[in-house]
This record gives sequence, C-alpha cells and structure tokens, in this order.
Amino acid sequence: MKKILKILKKKWAEYIIEILVIIIGILLALFLDNWNENITLKTERKNYLKTLKSDLVRDTVMLNNYLEITNKELIKSQLIDNIIFSESTNFDTIVKLAKSYAFDNKAVSGIDEYHTSTFKILESTGKFELFNDDLKYKVFEIYRLQNQIKADQSAFQTSFYDRIGSYIQKYRIKEPRAKEGGYVFNLSWNIKDEREFVVAFIDLSGFRTLLMFQYLDGYKNILQQTKDLITYLDDQEN
Repeated sequence: MKKILKILKKKWAEYIIEILVIIIGILLALFLDNWNENITLKTERKNYLKTLKSDLVRDTVMLNNYLEITNKELIKSQLIDNIIFSESTNFDTIVKLAKSYAFDNKAVSGIDEYHTSTFKILESTGKFELFNDDLKYKVFEIYRLQNQIKADQSAFQTSFYDRIGSYIQKYRIKEPRAKEGGYVFNLSWNIKDEREFVVAFIDLSGFRTLLMFQYLDGYKNILQQTKDLITYLDDQEN
C-alpha cells in the first residue's frame, strides 16, 4: 500500500493529465457526433423545404390555370343569364340558348388533386419535427384548406350534375349527333310545358353561375395563401 502511495505521489500529475486527455477525447467525440447530426438535420430540413416549395409552386401554376378556365366559364354563364333576363327575351330565345347549351367539364369538375407528395412524406415519416411550430402550422393550414376546397367543390359538382340529370330526363342539352331539323332533333325539342321548361333551364344555368363564383373564390383564397407560404419558405431557406 505504501509503495502504491509513493508511486501515486511521484506520478499523480501524469495520471491526471491522462484522465483529462481521456475526458477531453470523449467530450470531443460527443461534440463531433452532435455537430455531424446537426449538419445532417439541417441538410435534410433544407431539402424538404426545397421540395415542399416546388410542390407549392406547381400548385400555383395549376391554380392560375383553373382560375383562367373558371373565369371563362363564368363569363359564358353570365352572358347566358343576361340574355335570359333581358326584356327582349321570349320563349324562342330560351329554346335557342338551350339548344346550344354546353359547359366545360374541366371547369365544373374543379381540381381533383394538389401536389402533396412532400407533405405526405413529412407526415408519414415524422419529419415535420424538423420544422418550427409556426412553419408546421402554416403548412398544415394550406393542406387543410386544399381538402376543404376539394370537399366543397365535390358537393357543388354533385348538385350540378344532379340538376343536369333531372333536366335531361325531360329536356335536351346540346346533342352533336342530332342534326337540326331531323326527326330526333325535332322530337327532342317538342316542349309541351313552356313554363316548366323555362324554369328548369333558368335553374340549371343559374346554378352553373353560382358554381363558378364559388370555385373562383376558393381558388383565389388558396392561391394567395400558397404564395404567402412560398415567401415564408424562402425566408426559412436563407
């Protein structure tokens, strides 16, 4: 025991230095591990920000396209409405409008899917934890709004096609196969109840106008919020 104490007295400084070297080595290794992990997380976060922004930019292109289509459809629908309620309009005018009645199916159907691939990956992998709470809220709010608009459009679309279905049970819409003046054409337009026909056509045309207004409001709303989020993501990348 005395021999051990003598050795410790002679080499205590050397032992302390060795212990300190070991401790420093361990701390340095931990620091490097944390540093590498932070670099990896920052890189991963930056990549997700880029792909998320890319999805949103594609959404803005799509939304602008649908805004244009829907606005054109609204103008056509309003033109029909203006003619319907013109003082000079008579039964023959309504029949003429009905014979040429057509609608853009793409405008009526609306947007089926947005670009959500990055969002779905972030949600399924738990990688949303790479983002701060404010960014997570903004991203989830955009996708909540997208789903809400799709649900609203689906409901309006169903109502419109229900009206189309009820209308064509008694009356015709534009039929390219039936030549004007032919037997099928004349039979299709043999309208017995003038009032019932006019009311049905006004309802169909008016609902299409309402449909386009609703779609435009939804598109404009989500387009602006999408642009705001893209600007926010740009700030996050810098």
